Amino acid sequence: MPVRDRARVFLKGVAMGSAGAVPGISGGTVALLLGIYDRLISSVSRISMDWVISVVKSLLYLDREEFQRRFQEADGYFVATIGAGIMTSLAGLFSVMGYLVSAAPVPVFGFFTGLILASVPVLSRDIEFDSWKAYPVSVTGFLSVLFLAGLGSSSLGHSLPVLFLSGMFAVSAMVLPGMSGSLLLVVLGQYAFISSSVSSLTESALSVSLDAGTVSSLLNLSAFGTGGLVGVFTVARIVEKALERSRNLTMILLVSMVAGATRAPLIQVMENLEYTGPTSLITPLAAFLAGSGAVLALDKKSNRSVG
Repeated sequence: MPVRDRARVFLKGVAMGSAGAVPGISGGTVALLLGIYDRLISSVSRISMDWVISVVKSLLYLDREEFQRRFQEADGYFVATIGAGIMTSLAGLFSVMGYLVSAAPVPVFGFFTGLILASVPVLSRDIEFDSWKAYPVSVTGFLSVLFLAGLGSSSLGHSLPVLFLSGMFAVSAMVLPGMSGSLLLVVLGQYAFISSSVSSLTESALSVSLDAGTVSSLLNLSAFGTGGLVGVFTVARIVEKALERSRNLTMILLVSMVAGATRAPLIQVMENLEYTGPTSLITPLAAFLAGSGAVLALDKKSNRSVG
């Protein structure tokens, strides 16, 4: 891949990662808009356990030709470049979000609520309730996430198995159109924790220091990242098959899940809001409107670009 093309792919990965760090915006949707979604899914679908084993063997035996053959077989340079862009933007934005969530939770989660709620009608344009199956699928998706959103971090905690599963579902959701990986982290009560862990690890890297907190953050993020790798090559593939088999019903399920997930950031706003009168609602309401406006502006610009 020429250097110029690799730079473009890297920037597209940065755009996907930037979207993935903000609850309510789907990295998969951004990939669709950038014209790389089909290539990305096709590349990921070629990576199997046999492929991984053969690549590891070629590295162990220093078989350069076999490594290059297998790597190119899965469009490896494209996937690696996209992945580098995604990880770069995620690391930067999660560091910033870790600070913002801690310093100003009410406007931040108010903004997220606006993003998520405004995404529902935008995504709903692409679905049709054209059969009786659509209704139970919609209700199931909505109620299941509505219930899960009420559990929050107080019930799930931040153990390594929970972080592994959170990474598996969040990262796999990132490559799906309409579903935000960060939104799932909010629902699972892990968004603030992951953001703060990334922020802590980044600060330690910049100061070149290693303490117990740094080791803990590294361990937590390793569990999350490992789950993410598993998710990309399992959950994402399962959902992709579902999209191929019945795209409309699968999208109805995903959009309904997004609608139910609105409860998660709203709970955070209510828990952190110090109500002293009607004026105390100005900040979360303004943040909500800003989030809604951002989605509508992005949708309008996307429609102009497509048209």
